[in-house]
Formats: sequence, C-alpha cells, structure tokens
Amino acid sequence: MKIGKLGALVIVTAAVAGCKSRRPPQNEPRPPGQTTDKAIVPALAAEDDEALTFPVETTRTSNPAGRRIRLQLGGGEATLTLIDPSSKDEGMAFGRGTLQATDRAHGAPLIAAVARWLHQAPPGPPDAPGELQPLPLNYVRLGDDGTWESNKLFLQSGSLEAEVFINVRLDGKQARLVEKDDDYRRPLLTLLAIAVRDGKPSRRKSGPDLAGAAPLVPSLAPIVGSDHVGQPQVWMGGVWIAALEGDEKQKVLYWNDLTKDPRRLAEVTGSVIALAPSPKRDRVALLVLHPKQPKTVSSEDPGEVLVAAMDGSAPRSVVSGGPDFSPTMFSRVSWSPDGTTLTIPGLVPGKVPRVSLTRVYDVASGKMLSSATTPKDRKAPAASLRSPDGRYTLAVHETSVDISGPGGRRRFQPRSEGDRSAVEALSDGPEEAAWLGGGALVLMSETPMALDLAAAKLRYIFPDDELQFMSASDDGTIVVARDDAKRLLWGRVAPAR
Repeated sequence: MKIGKLGALVIVTAAVAGCKSRRPPQNEPRPPGQTTDKAIVPALAAEDDEALTFPVETTRTSNPAGRRIRLQLGGGEATLTLIDPSSKDEGMAFGRGTLQATDRAHGAPLIAAVARWLHQAPPGPPDAPGELQPLPLNYVRLGDDGTWESNKLFLQSGSLEAEVFINVRLDGKQARLVEKDDDYRRPLLTLLAIAVRDGKPSRRKSGPDLAGAAPLVPSLAPIVGSDHVGQPQVWMGGVWIAALEGDEKQKVLYWNDLTKDPRRLAEVTGSVIALAPSPKRDRVALLVLHPKQPKTVSSEDPGEVLVAAMDGSAPRSVVSGGPDFSPTMFSRVSWSPDGTTLTIPGLVPGKVPRVSLTRVYDVASGKMLSSATTPKDRKAPAASLRSPDGRYTLAVHETSVDISGPGGRRRFQPRSEGDRSAVEALSDGPEEAAWLGGGALVLMSETPMALDLAAAKLRYIFPDDELQFMSASDDGTIVVARDDAKRLLWGRVAPAR
C-alpha cells in the first residue's frame, strides 16, 4: 500500500470493507470534464489502447440469479460468474462472484494474454500445483453508458489482493479489461494463475526457503465487540483503534483489551479514511471525507482532518476542505515528533492540471504554518528498512531482500509468485512494513508469511491459509486477522525458541 502522486478521478466503494486502501492510481483512465452531479465511471472512458478487448459468451443463471460470462482470450478461456446484486437500484451496486478455470491447459494462454497486455512476464509455474477451485470474488457494478456496463472486480487469496475493471457490452458478446492501478499488475497475474492455471499450493512442511512449518501465531480468537468493524484500523502502542462501518456517520472505537468490549473514541459525520496516532499516544488524527454520492467515496470528495483526544472529548477540526485546499482520500497525515503540528498533503479543488500542495498546521489553533507544492515521488533503487529491535538493516529490491546484521550479510530470494509480489510491494511502499516480534518482516503473499531475518527464511504466520493478515501491534506481539467469514480475530505471536 503506497502513496504516490495524485492522478485521475477514482470511485472507491466504502461497502467493500475488506479491501485495503492503496495509493492513487497512475494509469486509471481520466474521464472528460463533467458538469452534472451524476457519478463518473472512469473505466468507461478508457481508450482502445488502454483496454484489453476480447469476445465473451454470456448466459443467465437462475439459482442464484446472475450471469455466467465465458471469457475467451489468447486461445484460453475461463468462466466469470457474477451473482446479481441484491439492490435493484440503477447505477452502483455490490455483488459476489467467482472466477473458475476450464482446465489448466486453457488457463495458461489466458494468463499469457493478460501478461502481454500488462507488459509483464507470466507467473512462473509453482513447484507443486494445487487443486483448481473457483476463486471467490467481490465486485461493484459502477454503471453503464448505454453500450457498456462497467464493473470493478476485487480478487483476493489470503493476504494477496488485486483490483481490475471489466466492462461488458450490454449485448453480452464482448468484454474489456481496464487497469485499475499498475501496482496491481503482479498480484493480479498471480491471482489469475491461482484461479485458472495453478490452483493454490498445499501448505509446505519443508523447503530451502522455509524456516519451519509451525505457525508464529498458533491460535486465534474473535475480537470482542468487533462486529461491523471495517477499515481503517491502526495500532497505538498496545491499543487497537478501528472504524465501525456506517453511512452518514461513523464511530471510531478503541480496545485496550481485545477480549473486552471497546470504548468510543469519536463519532463523526462523513467517512473515516485514515487514522494517525500522535507520538505521545494521547490523540488520534482522523482523515474524513464528505461524500458527494451516497455510500461512495471519491477522490473528488472534500476532506477534513480532525483530532480526537483519548480522554473522550469531542473531536476538533484542524482543517476542512475549501476553495483553495482540501485533504483527499489519499492524503497521508503525519504528526511532528513533538505532536504540535500536522503535515497534510492535499489538492487545490477544480484545478486542471491538478495542483498538489503539502501544508503544515498547528494542532492547537488550526493555523496554517506553511504551504508548498508537493514534490514528485522519486523511487529509490532499493527501499531501506530497519527492524524494530534495531539489529537488522534491510535493502528491499523488487525481487530480493538484502539483510545486514548479526551473522553478517545474506539475501532472501523469493521463490513463489505470491512472495515475489509481496517483496515488490514492500520495495514500492516501505512505510507499510509490518513486523512480528523484533526480527520478522510480514510478507503479504497469497498465504501470509513472515521473513525471519536471522535465518533469511520464511515462516507461516497463521495455522490456516485462508486467514488474512490485517495488522500487528507496535511491539509485534499481537496480530489481527480476518477469516473467510469476515470475522476479526486476534492472536499472540509465539515466543522465539
């Protein structure tokens, strides 16, 4: 998960709570100017050279009601099933579906065709293929233009996730893939390979890159009072803070003990997008959007930054979107070390081309102290990380991790496509690194893994491959996970032997 330059308009669904926020897309098509209040569907504005167009055969299903779309691409094929949304309203609606292989032989050329479109090499074959099973997915129907209907697919396996648009002609004879974000390229190909070519490999018990088969978190239990908790979530020391799903208003709760009911930190009007704890752990900055469209947040929505104190007092606004500046859904709010100021990136509303500003505000008064144009991102050859215990320094490249510390220098070279995607994501977004204990780095692969820095080998985090890693406490001793029923669970990291 990375924060980069602000790009084209994005429509993001607040109802798909399991999906994590990402940096703004760089390649998502930008729609032409629009003066009405109707929701914009950027994927329908894609040029022919931006999309991958191919024939499909669409049939209706009755139990459950939906569509079965036979994808025919590059000499391969697979079946995408989209169950009709429960809402009958026009426009945006949410649904479930599956992606299913015909067989491995037909899955391989389909993946190769998508890889060529994305200018990527196809995922390499696994050491031991797994059983091919339908890959469950969520989707949102974004709307249509009278010829094409646009949908956004949310694919996920374990902690590996990707998003892609699929536009389907209303006559059901043609489809177009449109890229959501180039950060999703490798994860998308890996997930497609799991669904239509390779299956999900069985859990290994040994291997040259595996430190052991025993999970770091041997058991988990439900978090008390976490029903309907979604994103965002954050740790502040040993306190876990999370937003409760809501429409016009949202509550932010916190847990001093995950086995006991939470307390309310704040209730705000709008949609809570991000949480930023203060250095002294006595306050939390809340990035809140005020959506123009019901049940939807967009990069065009005005933003606001509020500060809520842990003593239960009402949150106080530091800056609210105005004609000259507005925080956005992608603003990364950060505190000064002494907790007196907040640095807030944002945009000048309505400006084309977009003008990105970074402003610094005094927290106590809300007074703006400085304003400057946001510099463009410059990717370093390798991302540098330091383990929380201070013993190890890491240089994270796109395809490897160099480790320096006790025992000398060593390199971790990921073997599976999921592990390679996880390492690449860390090289692009080192600020998103999560740690277990003092010396294990979390890799968000198809099965959540931890890189043991002492051995430069992998360890399983959970006893169940279907658990999704959500977060770890600041000291790396407690982990929050989500199961396939979307329940939130917690567990303790086993002490090092």
